[in-house]
Amino acid sequence: MLRRSTTPLIIALSCFAIACGGSTADPSASATSGAEGEAPPPPPPPPSDAPEAPKHVPEVTTNTAAAAQVVPVADPIEASSDVYKVVLDSPRMRILEGTWKPGQRDKPHGHPPLVLYALTDLKALGHGESGDPVKVEVRAGQAFFQNAVKSHTFENVGKKKAKALIVELKQGVDPKPMPDGHSLDAVSASPAVYKRVFEDQHVRVLHASWDPGVMDEMHAHPGLAAYFLTGIKAKLHGALGQTEDIEQPAGKALFQDPVRGHMFENTGKKVAQMVLFEPKAPAFGGAGSAAPTGGGATGGSGGGGPLPLEEGEGEVASFVNQTTGVKMDIGGGFTVEIPAGNKFMTVVTFAKTRERPSNKLVAKDFSRHAATLMFDGFEKNLPKPILIGIGMRRMPAKAGQKFVMAMERSGECTKANRKHELDDGGCSIWEILPTEFDEERGKVIGKTNNPGGYRLQFGWMPE
Repeated sequence: MLRRSTTPLIIALSCFAIACGGSTADPSASATSGAEGEAPPPPPPPPSDAPEAPKHVPEVTTNTAAAAQVVPVADPIEASSDVYKVVLDSPRMRILEGTWKPGQRDKPHGHPPLVLYALTDLKALGHGESGDPVKVEVRAGQAFFQNAVKSHTFENVGKKKAKALIVELKQGVDPKPMPDGHSLDAVSASPAVYKRVFEDQHVRVLHASWDPGVMDEMHAHPGLAAYFLTGIKAKLHGALGQTEDIEQPAGKALFQDPVRGHMFENTGKKVAQMVLFEPKAPAFGGAGSAAPTGGGATGGSGGGGPLPLEEGEGEVASFVNQTTGVKMDIGGGFTVEIPAGNKFMTVVTFAKTRERPSNKLVAKDFSRHAATLMFDGFEKNLPKPILIGIGMRRMPAKAGQKFVMAMERSGECTKANRKHELDDGGCSIWEILPTEFDEERGKVIGKTNNPGGYRLQFGWMPE
């Protein structure tokens, strides 16, 4: 029985259930917060829709190019191992937990550009090379960005223990943007769950909170780091109905590659909370650190501009953004272009498949050409045709033959096709569609407003 592909999203869900993304943190150290065996502090209160800025924070220079050249005098872990511990070390960022007793001042050390997120109220002094201390006063749940620091010390001048996350943004490493074609930003999709704590041109920080039994709306994420403020017991729901159970302790952190359309359900008996760090700038030191617009692209959208591009080696999945459309490129010259204005209700996958149809199954006198493809997006009467392309220098020609695209869909089972049952209970039937050469794209193009949701095959038919 032929089934549609769901592998990419399942992998994405599984990466949230375990620590994917190249973390090198000590798992035993990640499970607790602060001193060994000590329970994590209560989670900070959720921010309001318009979070208040911290009272006193270090000044941020706009000269990120100069700040990026700073070489720290010492690593904080080596300088003050009694204060700092690593909870996550990923390809894009490192997260440290800092814990200062009342009156404690750590040893001289430095940092790359970072975001500080306060786990408790902070009242401190930062001592830099200038000699003049900088006042830092931040409430639990607030965050701020700080440029790279060559050497400083941090002194807790409050009367209580102070605790914070120091999220170091690694330089020269591109962020992982939202999967092209996604308009399902978490804050827009579920504003009651996701609250913006802090955002500038470098990073966005979100606080997420789910009451017991609450499931958020379908949304997506760019590459990010997640820190669990409470223990988490939940279920992730993919756009195609697949699920993944997850359970993580408070104080654990993980890095996650971009996550496609999904929903998060708190299946525990207590409120579940986490803080998310979404880096935006591809590297510090460039002129301007604007967030990427996603994808770069080629191919006309039919909507006034190039389509966002998603690329993969043999397979690409996308939750198609109706506003922007998307171009999916799986290599070998094979592409699908979905113009803006077309709506698909689920994640769609475009891929090469080894399940090649026999020529006879497709049509009498049909002859296959090149790889067999799978496009599992099924819709009827799309307002704009999707374009399936195969890279060629010119329109192929054979005497007495025409070059066509065959598209599989589910239909009535008959004596001829009942051995070829599909996963929806129907049987394989094929529609023969004309093709044309597009000189600008350098491709032969087949078009359809009614994608069948199964295999595609270029080939030859008699004139």
